[in-house]
Amino acid sequence: MKHIPRLRNLMKTDLQRQMLDILEVSFLVGQAFYAPPGISKARLAELRAGFLGTVKDKGLLKDANKRHLPMNWQTHDQVQTSIDNIFKKPPTAFKTLATMLGFDKKKKKKK
Repeated sequence: MKHIPRLRNLMKTDLQRQMLDILEVSFLVGQAFYAPPGISKARLAELRAGFLGTVKDKGLLKDANKRHLPMNWQTHDQVQTSIDNIFKKPPTAFKTLATMLGFDKKKKKKK
């Protein structure tokens, strides 16, 4: 389906591409798992090792394949990089996107 243009290819300005990056981050990160602030490095390493062991488990992969479930996962470094890259976007990209989506409007108080 090479003849169908990707949305990113239709973006004409850097600002448009930055806003698309902001919108796409939730798809890049997907269903990430988070740990609370202050968690020990040892516990975090255990959780990460457990996650990697789970997503690489042959039985799980076989079962997922049998059910036609995609197993698309990312390492913690990949997720962190995606998030860090979004926070590097200029404030104008966030503000312009918020305006376009109507998020900058003040809510009316209920009577």
